[in-house]
Amino acid sequence: MHQFSTDNSTEKMITMIDSSNFSCLCVVCVFLCAFCLLPAARSDQTAQVEDPAQGTSAGNHHPDAERVIAPNSREIEYSGYVRKEFVSLSDPFKTSVARFERISQMPATGYQWDNPQVSIRFRTDARNVVALLYYNDRHHSKSARNSIGVYSVDGVLKPAWTFQTRQQGIERKPETVSVPLFTGSTGFHAYELFLPYGDSVDFAGLKVNAEARFKPAEPKLPIRYVAYGDSVTHGFTASAIDKTYPFIIGRRKGWETINFG
Repeated sequence: MHQFSTDNSTEKMITMIDSSNFSCLCVVCVFLCAFCLLPAARSDQTAQVEDPAQGTSAGNHHPDAERVIAPNSREIEYSGYVRKEFVSLSDPFKTSVARFERISQMPATGYQWDNPQVSIRFRTDARNVVALLYYNDRHHSKSARNSIGVYSVDGVLKPAWTFQTRQQGIERKPETVSVPLFTGSTGFHAYELFLPYGDSVDFAGLKVNAEARFKPAEPKLPIRYVAYGDSVTHGFTASAIDKTYPFIIGRRKGWETINFG
């Protein structure tokens, strides 16, 4: 059970959900109940937060200079999480990171620190954009891991727009990953990173060229879809987060998705 690549269960699950059988209706009811209850459980917490980056423009800088957009900056929007906090790290970034938890007790595996469906969104006209990630040690399952995340530009996903750790085994050491994002034509573009379903990842911010400007990210639709289920709901057996059935349903419907698998 190293990197999973079989998506048959995902297609079967979608077929089941698209059908009109009674069991599917029960699942929808559970989702709606969870939707009503979730806001009280979701929280944003701050631990030793550094001051966010000020302003949305860089002023006069050398054209080849770069600046870092902190994870707690107002330019960054988050969704798909249950609890988010900013935690200071002395190493490797010597700054704060955004950390996510699903508030479920799975101490033997650390699956509560996995990030299925967590998304990080921003809009910028930057010529160069690099996302900074820290794959921490909180996922410690000895039987399963999937570290592959994906990103979209202006709502488009492409097979090449993925990221993962260099270490490919189930067990790994903490690792920093820098993700250069495709910038395309000039002008503003909307970016969205989707963290892996089977690994614990902190977001450490962005590196952009000094003149980069930012605009508010597009708001999510007000409907929140809560997927509650087993390891298949979590994502296991899918090759990456964008092949899991909660991701596919939420994306097709335009819903914010919370994955409680």
